[in-house]
Amino acid sequence: MGHIIGERIVLREYRMEDLSAIQSWVNDSVITSTLSDLFSYPQSIKKTEDFIHMMMDGKSDTHKSFVIAHQNTLDYIGQIDVLNISWKNERPRLRLLLVRRKIKEEVSALKRYDCCNIWYLMR
Repeated sequence: MGHIIGERIVLREYRMEDLSAIQSWVNDSVITSTLSDLFSYPQSIKKTEDFIHMMMDGKSDTHKSFVIAHQNTLDYIGQIDVLNISWKNERPRLRLLLVRRKIKEEVSALKRYDCCNIWYLMR
């Protein structure tokens, strides 16, 4: 898969090297408190590995996911998902997660306001 390169970030495929970064936020109650009930309980390494393998397979026509990575290092800083893709109805949902506060401040292009505008335009 090719990379989508922005001014400060890259959207790229999932990699097994993302395991520790993902594992750290899925078990952080501050981050997961506003997410789905799926994160109400600690997530095992095995469950996170299974998720990464599922994302790497990318076989879904209705769900596409990308890692948001630092442009220079390609380190995981979050993820973006396009869900419920319906080519007929043209109404997908966009889900965005940034987990590193320092990087969050650097990535001004992905402010909540901008994300909402992107979602609105995709409706």
